[in-house]
Amino acid sequence: MVRTLTRNPILLRLVRRGRPPSLKLTIALMLLIAWATALLMGVMLFRAPRLSLSPARIEELLLSANLIAVIITPLIVAGLAAAVTVTDLRVGAYELLRLTELSGTALVQGYTFAALYRMRVMVALAMGLLPAWIMRVLYARIIYRVVDARAVPWLDYLGPLLLMLVVAGGVLVINLLAAGLGVWFALIWRSALIAALLAVLAMVILLPLVLIVAWSVVGPLSIWVKIQRRAELLADFV
Repeated sequence: MVRTLTRNPILLRLVRRGRPPSLKLTIALMLLIAWATALLMGVMLFRAPRLSLSPARIEELLLSANLIAVIITPLIVAGLAAAVTVTDLRVGAYELLRLTELSGTALVQGYTFAALYRMRVMVALAMGLLPAWIMRVLYARIIYRVVDARAVPWLDYLGPLLLMLVVAGGVLVINLLAAGLGVWFALIWRSALIAALLAVLAMVILLPLVLIVAWSVVGPLSIWVKIQRRAELLADFV
């Protein structure tokens, strides 16, 4: 799969047109954001010395920023994939490539991953902020275990690293699906505006379903932690 992509003429051509930063620099940026997010969330959750803003406020900002990035990025990826594909269709590059030995699957893959590459900074930002949610879930696990002595069975099978990989993989799959839909609609309608609108609309329909599934797992824990914190603050006040 990787070897096929590295030799895909569409992907290579569109990637060469790309602007900085490079893919390696983007990955480094993502890791730096993830490290800073994890460090800051650790400070907020475990009540280290307070910063200028209240810990709860900073925590909410990180969680909200991650949620916004996760939602907006696939929508932009879908529209961009449609626009990139239609542009190639208009200049005739797609028709010329169809005359070669490239399969239809390879053509679609080229446009799909080219769109992801062009949105690499946004995808890196969405993934770099993921530790905010991961640490919130792991903190909920600690609260459940230590304070309430109740088990969270699905967390018992997922360590921090594996949980991070699962969530990051989910974000990548969502964006890959968005790019694929953009390319598919572009090949059908041959209109950048119509294809982009249909691709974005499809993701608007699919994203809430994905978020509902994710919230059904993480949401109850987050709500329970907030209730527990309010109870602790009330007990300290009394």
